[in-house]
Amino acid sequence: MAVVVSAIGSGMTSPLLVIYLHNERHYSLALAGAAVAIGPLISLAGNPLGGYLTDRLGPSWPLAGGYIISAFACIGLVSPAYVWQPITACALVGFGVSIAWPAETALLAQISGGGQHATLYSLRNIALNVGLALGGLTGSIATGNYEILFVADSISFLGAGAILARSGRRSRPGAVPAKTAPGSASGGYRRVLADTTFLRLLVVTCVLSAVAFGQLRIILPAYASDLGLDPRYVSLAYVLNTVLVVLGQLPIARLFARRRRTDALRALCVTFIVTWTVFWSSSHQAGWVQVVTFVSAAGLFAVGELFIAIGIQPLGAGLAVAGLEGRYSGALTVAFTAGFTLGPLLTGFTLSLGSSTVLFATLIVGCAVSLLFVRRLRVLVRPAVDDPEHERESHV
Repeated sequence: MAVVVSAIGSGMTSPLLVIYLHNERHYSLALAGAAVAIGPLISLAGNPLGGYLTDRLGPSWPLAGGYIISAFACIGLVSPAYVWQPITACALVGFGVSIAWPAETALLAQISGGGQHATLYSLRNIALNVGLALGGLTGSIATGNYEILFVADSISFLGAGAILARSGRRSRPGAVPAKTAPGSASGGYRRVLADTTFLRLLVVTCVLSAVAFGQLRIILPAYASDLGLDPRYVSLAYVLNTVLVVLGQLPIARLFARRRRTDALRALCVTFIVTWTVFWSSSHQAGWVQVVTFVSAAGLFAVGELFIAIGIQPLGAGLAVAGLEGRYSGALTVAFTAGFTLGPLLTGFTLSLGSSTVLFATLIVGCAVSLLFVRRLRVLVRPAVDDPEHERESHV
């Protein structure tokens, strides 16, 4: 429930933030862009902190605290009067969310006993996309009432925080089923980074975040603009992407229920190689054929996204050492965040060279290299972690 509530608020405001700051508050595009970019940068510090607090306090309180920080920060965007206000507000929103993210991932790992990691992560992904879609629809209807939207976003964070704080009161730290009580393991992040198998997963996650699923918000509008496509087709591609993720997540989880997690990772890499090839082919077409190819590629993109919840996240949860689940989650979210930060920079730079071929060649090579890393990872990961059947048996 908390995921849906917070996602509705984010869906209302995130797509409109630059427009609001530039058109309504009359800040420069450079400052508006800086406000958008500061959140992911701050997250690189907030993710490890969220992991540490999760191990010390249990996941509910860092989750609630992170959302409450973001709620109060949103108020700073309602009527910013000074240059520093939107940047500071966006930094605090990003900081709060970055603390909550690893705590949420660790909480799902703790409550998914009996080898149900993939199912719970899939349900979380569905809830997130439903919330973002509802928020985006609300934002499009209420466009122009920006201040009201940011107040509603703040309320959504407070609502999510209240739900989780109530959960925290019901179960004191360590009361949620876990491998061990919070804070019981030693070594901290040094022990996490000494896990060479997990390090390989971090590398794969970071690279794929940059060259695959982290490209969603940048490559559709940027490449459509490069092709000269009507913005309506970009909106159609986003709608198709969301619908396919919501409708396809559980079926794909069932399809891979008896297959290894690394099989899902390999499928992710191959799907995105095909996706980028189809995107690239659209540059050699025209008219309706080009539009259909572009939108179809966005659909393939959604298929690739489905493998995150049944591949990367269950592997990360399975590799976590008892008592350090929060820090493992924090490290994994840093890998996601770093990739999400590097991806738009990569796309912007390669498109500035004037050739989409360079962009898609880079993305395809990145996915192919990740596929080679996954092959090695498959050898290193224990069957009890990689195979859902072994995982279920270990919980019996």
